[in-house]
Amino acid sequence: FFFQAEDGIRDDLVTGVQTCALPILSQARHLVWALAYDLTPHSLPKIGRMSGGRDHTTIIHGIQQGRKHHLFETLRDELR
Repeated sequence: FFFQAEDGIRDDLVTGVQTCALPILSQARHLVWALAYDLTPHSLPKIGRMSGGRDHTTIIHGIQQGRKHHLFETLRDELR
């Protein structure tokens, strides 16, 4: 993922199967899912598999949350 090195977030914390209640990790995960869904041809199940085997309904919720994040539009526009 593209912003983890800047933020000091390890890749396995965002994509791994372990869930974590730390807000910074869930926000990062939600942003990644929203950007992946909007900027790639990947399906919800594919994004879920790439994120540690998460269910597509979890990904839907995360996308909704990611799109509300203040950085979402800026990151999406920069990556297009």
